[in-house]
Amino acid sequence: MSQWTDMETEDSAVSTKSQNPLQQQRNNRQERKNYSQVYSNKFFPNARYQFVDFLGGVDYTFSQDKGVVFNRVISFFRDITNTIELTKGIIHFKLAVEQNLNGFGVRIIEAEKSLKPPRKTLNCISCDVESETNKASMLDYPPTVKEDMKLHNIWIDAKARSMFIITPIRHVERLSECTDEEVFSMFSLAIQILYEEMRASDAPWRQLRFERMVLNHGNSRNVEHLHLKIRVPPDDFEYYMNHGWNDAKKQKYSILASGLYKRDERLKKIC
Repeated sequence: MSQWTDMETEDSAVSTKSQNPLQQQRNNRQERKNYSQVYSNKFFPNARYQFVDFLGGVDYTFSQDKGVVFNRVISFFRDITNTIELTKGIIHFKLAVEQNLNGFGVRIIEAEKSLKPPRKTLNCISCDVESETNKASMLDYPPTVKEDMKLHNIWIDAKARSMFIITPIRHVERLSECTDEEVFSMFSLAIQILYEEMRASDAPWRQLRFERMVLNHGNSRNVEHLHLKIRVPPDDFEYYMNHGWNDAKKQKYSILASGLYKRDERLKKIC
């Protein structure tokens, strides 16, 4: 574990009304929010891995190595949550998976203690199958996903930002509350989503790439349900959309980009 002083937080969503969501993100990537914490905790596996390799690849199954990779992944993330939540007593934080050419690591960014917890909604956005936003944003599983690993739902971001969202099917609020199978399948699903987007669009790059994968905890959240946000560079996301998406998927995105979540009565906040 090491401490970094080059904290970078999630992109702000504030921009001019004339810009589309992807253009807003391109501009907002230069902006940073101020946090009271001046450092963050960084965790690395014992050897250098790209994240896809740490997870055993897109086609990994438990039976092919008697669970060696599965247990490695679970041990790594359990050690992180135990250290942060139990040893250090930190409950309000962002868990961010980041990688570069040297490999991946997990950064824990503690949130301001003054932040308020997410306000309760009339219906949890991730559990409510009748929500119009839910219907417009839900995606199908990639064909590589095995039946016993279908423990999560996949979404286009409700605000039409350049990201994909994964949520456990059952209502869970913290990574530490997930079963081992939910933990592994969540991150495995993330790389399978990116692989399928590359394949469907015949992307000219061959490495799975993402800006970061983020799980917000405690007062770092604005919704109750645990969300894995897979942040994709806006240019990559636009390439996937233009070259790999069918008309139905593009229509879903267009509906979300029009601000559907703001009009969805089932998502209204309650005290």
